[in-house]
Amino acid sequence: MDRVLEFSFPPELGPEWAARIDEVLAGESLLQTILHAHLLLERGIGDKVQSRLMRPDIMEGRWSFDQKLSLYIGLFDPPEPQVSMLKGFNILRNKIAHNFVDIDAAVEHCLPWASIMPDWAIRGHTSDSRSRVRTIAMTLLFDLQMVTGVRRTDF
Repeated sequence: MDRVLEFSFPPELGPEWAARIDEVLAGESLLQTILHAHLLLERGIGDKVQSRLMRPDIMEGRWSFDQKLSLYIGLFDPPEPQVSMLKGFNILRNKIAHNFVDIDAAVEHCLPWASIMPDWAIRGHTSDSRSRVRTIAMTLLFDLQMVTGVRRTDF
C-alpha cells in the first residue's frame, strides 16, 4: 500500500507497530479492520496499565479486555467520551466474534460518530463503517499515546 499518512510511535513499541497500524488502515475487510483495531487498543490499554503498576508482571496472565479497561479507567481517569468509545469497541468486537450480525449496523450502534465528533462536524456527514472504525481507532490510539504523530507524505 502506498501510504499517504506516516505515523510516529513511542520507540519501545518497535518497528512492527507500523505494520499493525497499516493492517488497521488497509484491512482487506471491515471485519479484519475491527479485529486488528481491537487488538491494538487492547495492547495500548495493557501497556498504559503496566506503566503504573509497581509489579507490571502481574499483567502477564489472562486478563480480559474489560478487566484491563476497568484498571485503565481506575488508574488514569480518562474522559467519558474515550471510555465510551473503548467500551463500544469491545462490544462491537464481541458482537461480531460471537454472533452473526449485520456488521455495518453493529458499527453504527456501538461506535456513534457523536462520541468523537462535534455536532457541527457530523451535520450532513455520512461515512462508511470502515472509515468510522479506522477514524475512531486512530483517535483512541492517539489518546493512549500508542501513536504519537502523523504527517502526510503526498506533498
